[in-house]
Amino acid sequence: MTGERVRRATLRRRRRRVRLLSAMAVLAVAGSVAGYVLLAGDGRPGPEEAPPSGAGADAQVVTAFGYDGRRDEVAVLASAGGKDSLVMVVPANLDVSTPGHGTGPVGRAVPGGAETVGTTVANLLGIEVDHRGVLASDGLAGFVEAIGGLAVRLGAAANLGERNAGPGEVELTGAEAAFYLDRSPGDPLERSLRFEEVVAGLVRAAGDGAALQDAAADADGGFGAAVGSVGDDPRIEEVPVVDPTAAATAIDREAADRLVRELFVRPTGTAATVVVLNGNGVPGIGQAVAERIVPEGFRIVVSTNARAFDVETTRIEVGTEGKRELGERIRSLLGVGEVFVGEEATGLADITIVVGRDFRP
Repeated sequence: MTGERVRRATLRRRRRRVRLLSAMAVLAVAGSVAGYVLLAGDGRPGPEEAPPSGAGADAQVVTAFGYDGRRDEVAVLASAGGKDSLVMVVPANLDVSTPGHGTGPVGRAVPGGAETVGTTVANLLGIEVDHRGVLASDGLAGFVEAIGGLAVRLGAAANLGERNAGPGEVELTGAEAAFYLDRSPGDPLERSLRFEEVVAGLVRAAGDGAALQDAAADADGGFGAAVGSVGDDPRIEEVPVVDPTAAATAIDREAADRLVRELFVRPTGTAATVVVLNGNGVPGIGQAVAERIVPEGFRIVVSTNARAFDVETTRIEVGTEGKRELGERIRSLLGVGEVFVGEEATGLADITIVVGRDFRP
């Protein structure tokens, strides 16, 4: 990675820390003021504040974006809706649990299609995802050609196939945009930065989204318009990870949860962590379970096969009586199963679900 790229990545992380420290300072001051009011006033609560006018909380539109190329990538986009408009890249070296597809690099979710990308993003970050779409290399190239070129702000000089360009504002052809992503080096920071640059360019160019919708081979009906709603000057972030330079790394859960609360209007929070074991042999059963329970705040940390595929009745196993209510919530969401207390099959999560033949996706 060039010195300029390292400087840029470092500055972005430094700005994130400054924002966090500033927010903590504001909260500390607010807490002090609140304490003084309670002590000096009459102790009665003040009038409830009215919700902000204009775009309400429900106006933020969150989109899971996958790129299906030589190097698969994932991003999360959000329109303003009372928060900053946002392009959040999931680092290429982040290992995640992709429900129904096991654990591995986040890019492994992309070949599963838009639904898998959306479920993986929702599970990883604990957010509601409104729209989902995947754009292949040829789809990206076709979209760029359809709009007459893509303006991208390159952070460093780069080879684009038949020419070198950058740093700075560069107009890419369709072939060059795909080449820039597909031929990115193995360095995970460089891969994430390139994807970030291209996605930011796509957001600025999407307009009403019709051309992007046509170019996406796997997307829901509102995908193109949702990308176009993000705005021309989005905030750029990356999902915080433990080691951004490693070949494989884990999410920095505490930092990620803080960032999610800051950026997204409808974070689901974490009701409990869950292991899903496929006990009926139906392919993709983990994703089907995730689509039922993840929107309710449950986070799947492992999704894999059980020891055998002959389980008749779904087992929802919790460790203590205090977790029975969570088990019952899951049973209600799945529509089948029995809750067992004190029989957790693994020590990896609060709850283990062994999916039986009674569950129908």
